[in-house]
Amino acid sequence: MFIPFVENAFKYGTEPEKASKIDVEFELSKTDSIRFKIKNKIMMKNINGIGTGIESTKKHLDLIYFDKHELTIINADEFIIHLTIQT
Repeated sequence: MFIPFVENAFKYGTEPEKASKIDVEFELSKTDSIRFKIKNKIMMKNINGIGTGIESTKKHLDLIYFDKHELTIINADEFIIHLTIQT
């Protein structure tokens, strides 16, 4: 479930000629949930909305973790994903 978000961070949040930073956090301290956060600057400017990889991941989350997940996507100067899955 996390791989498409990491792939997008590298695809859209890095450039070979510029300094790039991707923050990835997993919180596993609670026995009943997994919290995931990934944050990166948007380096590629021609991105309109959310791509098919993220839409596909949202569908998988709904199928596998129906009513047991919360996904927040912030698409501003930085692209931020917050995902909590109840285990």
